[in-house]
Order: sequence, then C-alpha cells, then structure tokens
Amino acid sequence: KQVVDTKAKVKVSLIAVKPKAKGGFQLWEGGPIWAETNLGDAEQGGPAEYGALYTFDNATNEVAKLGDGWRLPTRTEFDALISNCGKGEWTNHNGVYGCLFKGTGDYASKSIFLPAAGSNTGSGSGRKDAGVRGDYWSSTEKNATYTYSLFFNEKSGASVGSYLRDYGLPVLVVRDAK
Repeated sequence: KQVVDTKAKVKVSLIAVKPKAKGGFQLWEGGPIWAETNLGDAEQGGPAEYGALYTFDNATNEVAKLGDGWRLPTRTEFDALISNCGKGEWTNHNGVYGCLFKGTGDYASKSIFLPAAGSNTGSGSGRKDAGVRGDYWSSTEKNATYTYSLFFNEKSGASVGSYLRDYGLPVLVVRDAK
C-alpha cells in the first residue's frame, strides 16, 4: 500500500514489518531449539540484545507472525531448561548482564544467553530492573490474570514463577527440533 503526500509529492510504503527469530540451538536431547536472540528491538531502552517488552497477549500475537514453527516456550520447557542446564550462570556477555545456559551431553558445545532485560509494570513507566533481572513469557497460563514465566537474577539463578499478563516482558521463542 502506498500513500502520497500531495504537498511533498512523496510516496511512502506502508509495509508491516514481520518480526524475526534468528537461528537457534538445541541444548539437550529431545529439547526444543531456542532462538539466538530476543524478539523485537530495544526501543524501550537498553541494548538491542534486550529486545522489546510485550504484554502476554501482544507476545502471543507477535510470535504468531513468525511462522516457521516458532512459538512461546511452555512452562514445562522452562522447567526442563533448569533441570537439564541448571539455574544458569550469571555473566556479562558483550556488556550485557544475564544468564548463560549451557547444553548437556551431545549438545555441550551449545549455549543460549538470556539478557537480564528487565520488565515493565504495564503502567507505561518504562523498562525497570534491566541488567538486574530477567523474566520471560511462557505460553502456559496459570489463570485469567497470570501466566508462567522464567525468572532469574544474579543471586538466585533461574526459576519458574508467574507474572501479571498485562506487564511487559521480553520474549525468547522456541521451535520443535526436527
């Protein structure tokens, strides 16, 4: 679709930008493939590695646009990540703090880094706790108000909890191994 500004005589293309999921790594036998980067850009502040913050409903809608089998991880997959790879190693990766999860067995040479991208309380107050903690959406709803998420920080490592659905969290997608 094109729009013409009659004063400036400029054509502007209105093309929806499709979100992208880059590459991916499998970390254990039978596990999913985890994307290499968070979804979206970092327009809400912080390094590009943080990605965007999404409410649960917005995350679900954006992930649906990806195609190629990409989806939000389930709570069970977050539990399996911790069970297979431990609580993560708090580290600084290219100037960004977060948790590194290393593969096991035949996948020991693989790893994923989840930036401590912070969150948003849904009140338009911007990104909070960036560089200090990470919370990532799963697809598993706890109830009408809460959805399960992966949480981590430097002191406690990773665990699974839940978050209010209208808060903004980053998204790291997965797809089934072929």
